[in-house]
Amino acid sequence: MSSAQSVWEMEKEYFGYTHAELGGCMLGTWGLALPVVEAVAWHHHPEPDLETQPTPRALVYEANRRVRAAQSTAQKPVNARRPHLAA
Repeated sequence: MSSAQSVWEMEKEYFGYTHAELGGCMLGTWGLALPVVEAVAWHHHPEPDLETQPTPRALVYEANRRVRAAQSTAQKPVNARRPHLAA
């Protein structure tokens, strides 16, 4: 595992799946609507038409991207008290 890898890349390498994939699978098993399942399962991957189609998946991806950007520029990351969760 490289220090340059993101948390989800390390999850994929170590477990064979990511928290996003596991969450999407669980939500699908519980019968949640497909747009919700996709938003969770793909929140690290942009939609090809992110600019023109504001789907739940696209909106969750953009929210996740903005949180990560804010964390990288903040003096003290949001997860500073929980370093095991920091990306």
